[in-house]
Order: sequence, then C-alpha cells, then structure tokens
Amino acid sequence: MKQDAEKIERLRELTKTLRVPDEVKDRTPVILFVDDEESIRRVFAKALAKLGPVLVAASADEALDLLKSRRVAILITDLRLPVHDGFWLACRAHELDADLPIIAYTAHHRDVVERGGIFDRVMYKTQSWRDVIDVAAKLMWPRVKAMA
Repeated sequence: MKQDAEKIERLRELTKTLRVPDEVKDRTPVILFVDDEESIRRVFAKALAKLGPVLVAASADEALDLLKSRRVAILITDLRLPVHDGFWLACRAHELDADLPIIAYTAHHRDVVERGGIFDRVMYKTQSWRDVIDVAAKLMWPRVKAMA
C-alpha cells in the first residue's frame, strides 16, 4: 500500500513537469463545469472526464476567462454563483459563441421559472449526476464532431 502511494506521488511529480503545447491544448474541445462548491466540482470533474477533457471554474468570471481562451464543447453551470450568477455567465457565453450548448445545474427551481429560456437544458441537483452526464453527452457530441 505504501509502495503504491509512493508510485502515485512520483507520477504526480513527473506529470507536473510535462507541458502540453499551447497550440494543442487551446484547440482541444473541453467541457466547462462551473460551481462554487469545491466538492461538487471535484465529483463532476471526475465523472465528466469520461466524455473528454474537463475544466472547472468556481465563479462566472473565472469561467468567462476560460471561455475566451479555450474551445468549449459544452458549458454546465450552477445558477447561484458569487458576484455574477449563471444567467449572467450564459448571456456572456452566448455573446462569444451563440451555438454553445449550456446546461443549468441548480437546486433552485424558482430561478429558472422566473428567468429561464437561455439554457439548452435545465437539470436539478436532485437528479442523478449520471443523468446530467447523459444529457451533456447528447448535447456536446454534434458540436465536438463539428469542431474536429
């Protein structure tokens, strides 16, 4: 068990020194997941990685910076975020890329009823994360194929 932990740590150290060229990294379509709760970001990053490369952001501003610098295949965002909310982010994202599929992932049904209409799909935190991944896959694959 200790040997496995040491091997993993050595591998982590080695991968820190590896660098993907920017021209390759910036052209690879990614999944962007936005939530201010670190535990949710961690779970979704791992689960969504089955579909492709995943970037996570803790705020709308951080996500917007990533949207400006990366090719995003799909955006999945919480609605309640610090400073700017998920609606603000969705509007800015569509200004940059009108065809970007966006999933709202929220615990607050009232938010969507009062201000919805900008999202391709609204999913609730009471739903299984597997359902969110299935919907994300269906929405993003046509876009990923078109980006190739």
